[in-house]
Amino acid sequence: MKWTTSDILSQTGKVVVITGASAGIGRATTKILASKGADIVLAVRNVTKGERVADAIRAQHPNAKLHVLALDLSSLNLVSAFSAEFQAKFDRLDVLINNAGIYDGGDKKTTEGFALQMGVNHLGHFALTGQLLEQLLDTQNSRVVTVGSGAYRSGKLDLNTFHSVAAASKGGYGNSKLANMLFTLELQRKLLDMNTNTISVAAGPGATKSDGAKDGIQKISNRYLRGNPVGQRLRLSAENEELMRGLWQKSAELTSVTYR
Repeated sequence: MKWTTSDILSQTGKVVVITGASAGIGRATTKILASKGADIVLAVRNVTKGERVADAIRAQHPNAKLHVLALDLSSLNLVSAFSAEFQAKFDRLDVLINNAGIYDGGDKKTTEGFALQMGVNHLGHFALTGQLLEQLLDTQNSRVVTVGSGAYRSGKLDLNTFHSVAAASKGGYGNSKLANMLFTLELQRKLLDMNTNTISVAAGPGATKSDGAKDGIQKISNRYLRGNPVGQRLRLSAENEELMRGLWQKSAELTSVTYR
């Protein structure tokens, strides 16, 4: 049987945080889960845009429970501000969807001086997940979903330079997606060690006509833009435990965020 969004069960009572919820994959995910009854927190850099998206969804689903909160993953201080605001307003977190991402950050940097692409796609989400971990652990059957890409297969990471602008100029997107996969796997290993029912999974949207990749995606045949979700085994150097744990340790050092 082919799975579709109509197979999603009621999400009433669940609280879901979606980063980058005002565009592309994040916006589509918000709309679907809101229609299923979840309380959705749109974690967005542009609050005005986020409110417009929320209003558009409410026009179609009047009972949608939507909350727009500011989140700028390019600043660790602003990541902390979002986490504090979320924790003040919600006492549970069922699903954290790490979706926001930059396809090409050029030579731009985050507030802390990391390459913007790696800073947003990986390090910002590393910090956010760590800061929200206790609420995730306190919520039965919660999960962290990190949105990846098949581009991880081309990624290469030097633990000394992966966060630099120079590294981003050479296959930066694939590098950031490899970091996402390594993070997903190492987080799941840590969650298993904690003997918790919180899980960490990755989801790859495939070739998608999202706002972040709309220029490059025009070159891809429409036959690659159709299809139903399927499970896949990761084909990685990502299963290299030394690299996984090294990236985790370096990310903790760079963000000053530690997990229990």
